[in-house]
Amino acid sequence: MCRHNLSVFSRIVWFLFLLPCFEIVHGISFDEGEIKLTPKEKTALEEIKRLMIPKIPQSSYVYKFAQDDLYLLKWLAASNFNVRNAAKQLTSHLEWRAKEKIDTIDKEDWDIIKEYPIFFDTVDKQGRSVAEAWLSEWNVRQAVVTGSLKKLARLVTYTMETQTRLLYEARAQGSNVTQGTILVDLEGVNIIQHVCPVCLPMYTSVVMNLETHYPYVWNKVYLLNMPDVFNIIIRLVRPIMRKATRDSLKSYVTKDQWLPLLDEAIDKNQRSLRLGGTIDREQQM
Repeated sequence: MCRHNLSVFSRIVWFLFLLPCFEIVHGISFDEGEIKLTPKEKTALEEIKRLMIPKIPQSSYVYKFAQDDLYLLKWLAASNFNVRNAAKQLTSHLEWRAKEKIDTIDKEDWDIIKEYPIFFDTVDKQGRSVAEAWLSEWNVRQAVVTGSLKKLARLVTYTMETQTRLLYEARAQGSNVTQGTILVDLEGVNIIQHVCPVCLPMYTSVVMNLETHYPYVWNKVYLLNMPDVFNIIIRLVRPIMRKATRDSLKSYVTKDQWLPLLDEAIDKNQRSLRLGGTIDREQQM
């Protein structure tokens, strides 16, 4: 365990060292609608297309994603439109995908969802993919004790990958959506099962995976029914988030705060009962 924690600490230090590379100075916005680029940004986009498209295996999902300029623009934005750095990051991502068999991640056994509920089968009123993570039901400490922590972290990767695929499928059909949304139910989260010392590496691992391999996948991360104790996690992971990710975090303590916002953004038939919707997921499970 000590060796594992040291490894996680080393990764955090490395990530903090590289953090300035993740801050966007060009001001590009991934809000829905036309993305406006400066002449220099357009040149950078054409350059990374020239460099990277021939290197992406046509059998990979990334090849499908990259047919949409949005995909490469996100990698450019993640590196301040430094083409060399963006190409290096994307190359590293391709190597990671091959090593981790990400293209076939959807074929794996995901029965773990019954113990760690997370869903990604609905959309908001704009057509963005919506994921629901019932973190209150996750016993992260148990995942550590039983050796399931890696599988749990991979489940989150599966969610990011699925929402990425859904995004580019929607865009291929004419949608102008650019990111997804995730709703995180934190009611009942406590220091024993969720915020214990041995639980913390899971959260840093998830955030580093998000920033390294899925830049700008979520436009909003709704933290619902957030207890004070979860601020420990927020303080832990905020330094390893890029600014856009930090800005996407929206925390709400009570249902009265978040329900009107979700009603405005997401139809009830696209949300679970526990989040003010009409989908009875408990019955389905």
